[in-house]
Amino acid sequence: MTEAGIWVSRRERKQRVFQPRGRRDCFGELVQIDGSLHWWFENRGPKCALLVYIDDATGKLLHLRFAGSENTFDYLHATKAYVQQWGKPIAFYSDKHGIFRTTHASKKDRTSGLTQFGRALYELNIDIICANTRQAKGRVERANQTLQDRLVKELRLRGIDTIAAANAYAPANKSPILSGPACRSFGRTEPHHPAPTLSRSPLSDMDSQEVRRRRPRYFARIRRMISEWEQTHEAKTRTKSAVPSGE
Repeated sequence: MTEAGIWVSRRERKQRVFQPRGRRDCFGELVQIDGSLHWWFENRGPKCALLVYIDDATGKLLHLRFAGSENTFDYLHATKAYVQQWGKPIAFYSDKHGIFRTTHASKKDRTSGLTQFGRALYELNIDIICANTRQAKGRVERANQTLQDRLVKELRLRGIDTIAAANAYAPANKSPILSGPACRSFGRTEPHHPAPTLSRSPLSDMDSQEVRRRRPRYFARIRRMISEWEQTHEAKTRTKSAVPSGE
């Protein structure tokens, strides 16, 4: 088969060529997000992750947050700080990490198939787009490589060796020296929407919600615990109800 040209080894096969994707027109139309697990403090501190938010149209570094790992709680904190500073973007562009995407769809609620982070974005009317390859979100990947070189040196010179101290320094120092010069966007509009001012925002209390089926006599099992609530007139008229559980 090899001599006849029917079968070709992996090394001899032609590499797949990806069509380059153009930048978005407006600032804030698409924001690429990613987490980079690295020895940011070198041998002075533990290995941790850096959550990076970068604009797709201009390549401008918008927000940084250090965390022990890539997790929903820190992504909610970082997104809350981003929205308060810049407003709501039209969409976030991420990889297929379990924080952003789930394959376990549910038919019980309107947020079917969404993670806790996706549910919060759904309530804020922000889209989440999951890239199929690392090359598709190359801007944030290249920014991670630049930060792993330049930001590590900045932290070393300033003697920063804890996540708390790094978070106090990083948001106020997103200079072009760390991420490179930004490009100019072609669009004249500002897609960012004002940050929500509601007392209870999906990002305000960092809660998680799950759908539970009400059992007879108004009991529900939540994380191996049975909860009971008072029966109201509205509940008496309904035979079935979905109860969100907060954490």
